Amino acid sequence: MTTEPAATPSPSQQSALLEGNARYLEHGVPGPLSITPKQRTVILSCVDPRVDPARILDLREGDAAVIRNVGGRVTPAVMQTMAMLQMITRADAPDQPAAPSPADTWTFVVLQHTDCGITRLGDHPDLLATYFGIDVDDVESRNVTDPNAAVAGDVAQLNRTLAPQFIVVGMVHDLDTGRVRITDPTT
Repeated sequence: MTTEPAATPSPSQQSALLEGNARYLEHGVPGPLSITPKQRTVILSCVDPRVDPARILDLREGDAAVIRNVGGRVTPAVMQTMAMLQMITRADAPDQPAAPSPADTWTFVVLQHTDCGITRLGDHPDLLATYFGIDVDDVESRNVTDPNAAVAGDVAQLNRTLAPQFIVVGMVHDLDTGRVRITDPTT
């Protein structure tokens, strides 16, 4: 069995990335940042390049931890990532009590958007079932064609698993207007 060599970015792509890094360095590297986000916030967002949570929410380096995947959806991989992040945070602050106080509460933001690519995968229930870690018969309940319903479902799921340490907030970013709207998880 032969395998093709891994593709590498073209020289022009590499140059563009290095030029971007040079512009970043012109502004100065931020001072030492804590591994724990300043705003005690975790954001789950889509990988879509039109949706950059830092720009949309005017965040600075160190303000929030960002997890990105297709659709900005709660998946088994996201839950595993959250478990790992919680372990890292505990290791970074070993003196914190096991039971969180209100002052220890974090915010978890589910940030999805209009015109998401995941809406084009409705004809691939097997793929979506694997992605969500559910039976094919349950794919419809994940509302991949409706970001408002999808956010509400993901917020409800996170409220069952992350409370009381996290306050979960659902948001939908409208690509046409740029506006972010907080969703009502009861709808």
